[in-house]
Amino acid sequence: MKKILRHIRDDRSGEITIESMLVMIPTIFVLLFLISLGFLLYQHWNLQIAADDAVSKIAGTYAVTGADNRTGAADSKTYSAARQYRNIQLGFFGSQENQVKATDQRLERYVKTRINTTSLARAVGEPLVEPELVVDGYARKHISLKVTASFRIPFSEWLELFGMNGVREYTVTSSADCSDMLDYLNAVNFAKVAPSYIDSKTMDMMTEWMKVIQSIRNFNKEEQPTT
Repeated sequence: MKKILRHIRDDRSGEITIESMLVMIPTIFVLLFLISLGFLLYQHWNLQIAADDAVSKIAGTYAVTGADNRTGAADSKTYSAARQYRNIQLGFFGSQENQVKATDQRLERYVKTRINTTSLARAVGEPLVEPELVVDGYARKHISLKVTASFRIPFSEWLELFGMNGVREYTVTSSADCSDMLDYLNAVNFAKVAPSYIDSKTMDMMTEWMKVIQSIRNFNKEEQPTT
């Protein structure tokens, strides 16, 4: 009996396997936690890219609400349907409500489509898309976008095992200047044809008026008391 017990005590076969299992188990836990953490960071980055891409594409075709959301392509009929006096907000020219509403709908569709096609996490509910059109001046606008969305991260169970919530809510913001190519082309065409309709005397008179106005403005600046 003593020989059997001594043999069992001195037998070291299989100790490498046991030690490997003891090391492998916590290593797998840490590895899966790092993978789930990578998915968590990727999801935030992916949502930010979706917001940036949405505002840049929609702002680039802001005046042409019928343009394709992804490529910005539009035919001649779509360009012809653009409201002529779209930079005037009130009055008998009409308001910008329809254009703003169409832009909001395009942004919401684009963001949701981009999230559904590129997200590796499962969405929890519908994303909240909050666009805002900010008027910086006549014919100058920019779009601000705020997107809030919740996702269940892949391998979220391992995050919860380490005390982190597997369902994460992300909020990202983005903005882009609106481009109105029709307005730009009209301005270029006007600059080309205007000299042929306005003679030199009229241009000289307009120049003199502008000099007078600028002189009055400079005089008012000089008269203002300095503190």
